[in-house]
Amino acid sequence: MWKGDRKSYIIKYKAGLKDFAYFMLYRNEMDCEADIINNYEHIKKQLILLTIQGMEGELPDDVFAYMKSEISISPDNILEIVSAEEWKINVLKYFGKA
Repeated sequence: MWKGDRKSYIIKYKAGLKDFAYFMLYRNEMDCEADIINNYEHIKKQLILLTIQGMEGELPDDVFAYMKSEISISPDNILEIVSAEEWKINVLKYFGKA
């Protein structure tokens, strides 16, 4: 019964780099600590590269962001909530596939 009633949503929110798990962005915790000392230069470059790939339509389908388990997203940081269906339609329009 629950399976038929559920609905998926995309929640867009703002968060700082420090709120994300290091293993999503770095090979190990030492690389993360070094990047923190360098004002997150490595990850900033990686995010710019992902942005360029997205603009060129070459972004991989499996880009994920893992928040640290102890992080809670404040309602003030939620930017938008849309249904998964609406999000999919909007994304397909962006890539000219709708």
